Amino acid sequence: MTNKQTDSAVKTANGLKNNMDLSVSPQTIRRTLKSSGFKSVVKKKRPLLSTKNKRARYDFAIAHQHWAVEDWKQVI
Repeated sequence: MTNKQTDSAVKTANGLKNNMDLSVSPQTIRRTLKSSGFKSVVKKKRPLLSTKNKRARYDFAIAHQHWAVEDWKQVI
């Protein structure tokens, strides 16, 4: 497996099976992580863009669509 984060124990178990041909149950992964001091967390849901914010982003994109790289360098 690589050093990427996984979303669940099931995905981790499937990754181990596919990449290392190692069969481990998701419950074993959960138990091992918990005994190592890790906690499960629920990902925070991000709010959808409001109509006002969508419009502001669109207006910004239209206003700056013809900027060259040199123009953007002035911003950064």
